[in-house]
Parts: sequence; C-alpha cells; structure tokens
Amino acid sequence: MRLVSEKPSQKDKRFEDCWLKWLDAMAIKYNRPRPEHLFLLCKFGGRMSNELYFKQLMKAASVCDLNSIREIVEQGFDLSTVVDGEFILAQVIGDLGVAMGEIEPPLYDVVKLLLELGANPNQQDEEGSGALTEAMIAMDTEMLRVLLEAGARPNDFKGFGGSGTLYNWADTDYQFHIWDINKFPETHEYINEEEWLKWLDYMALKYDKRRPDHLFLLREYGARTSSELSTRGNYH
Repeated sequence: MRLVSEKPSQKDKRFEDCWLKWLDAMAIKYNRPRPEHLFLLCKFGGRMSNELYFKQLMKAASVCDLNSIREIVEQGFDLSTVVDGEFILAQVIGDLGVAMGEIEPPLYDVVKLLLELGANPNQQDEEGSGALTEAMIAMDTEMLRVLLEAGARPNDFKGFGGSGTLYNWADTDYQFHIWDINKFPETHEYINEEEWLKWLDYMALKYDKRRPDHLFLLREYGARTSSELSTRGNYH
C-alpha cells in the first residue's frame, strides 16, 4: 500500500527509530493506519538486518559522520558482521581509502572510532587479509600505526594470495610500485632484512622516491618475513 507521496529526508531515514516516528507522523497527518505493529516488533527486539546496518554505517563513514556511526553501533550493529565476504573495518579502509587513491585524514578518525567501539583489528577474511592488509596496500604509515597501536598483529595476516607473510607482501608491493620490481639503478648484496630496508631507504632518498616508512613501522611492531618466522618456529 502506498502511504503518502511525501518523502522523508535522508536524516529521517537514517535510523529505524526515526524512520518509524516519521511513518507514524505521516499516518496521523494523512489519516492512515498507524504502524503500531512495527513499534511492537521493535519493542521486542525487532531490528533492521545487519546488512542494512552495514550499508548505513558505510554511508556514514563515507562522509566521516562520527555521530551517526556511534548511533548505528549503539543500536546494536555487530562490527564483526560479515556481509558478502566483507567486514566493516577492512571495507572502510579499502573502499573509502585505497580505492580512492589516497586515505584522507578524517578517515583516521573514523577508524579510531570503530576500534574504540569494538572493531577487531585482527579480523580476517578467508584469505587471511584484513584492515591491516588494506592499510599496507595503501602504504599508509599513519593508518598502519592506528591499527598496530590498537593491537593488530602483523604476523597473523597472510601474504599475497594467502602465502608468505604480510611483510613479504608489503616489501614486494613497495618494490613493484616504487621501483618497478627490482629495477634498481644500483645493486646491493642482501645481508639481512634490516640492512636491506636501510638500503631501500637510502635509495629512496638518493633517487627522490617514496621512502619505505611503512615497512620500518611494520618492523617496529614485529612484522617478519616467512623465512624469519620459520627460523623462529612460529608466527607470533
């Protein structure tokens, strides 16, 4: 049944409680049956599906609306919810940051709020990737720091295609995008990862390339190559 021709504002439609109040106001205004059954369902726990909450939260995150994000979570959205193989923390960084080419500063506040509200920085998809992976792909040192300070464990995440470690992937990705994979103007004998990283930084400074700050940060928080972890005998 078509209720009225009048449409709610985006603000009115944002949350189900506001939506129901708007429907009730329209019913009274246009002398239609009031949605008392919907109020009753909500009273006894009826809520929007997690998929709808997920979409609403992504919309709020896209405009860095921190108040709306907080309200959505307070209404009961589980931040660990997986929708079509995606979970909110990784999708916010991937879709709203990496996909746009550069992570904007306000997005850091969105991620910090999600972490504060209980988002798990170590949540992973079936391939062992997660929010830390998305930040690594963006080579965003600040976003990596936000996640690492919140407890993200870099050695828990898988490398590209599910093999190796996240640090292996980060190192290779840096070489691929910054140096066109090993096409360095000078050669260097590999001794160990620390010396290799220092040499990468030296080359970046010498040839005016992007410095591998994100790799230094990952190392600071314990990120290791698969061979290093194999030597140690564990991934933690």
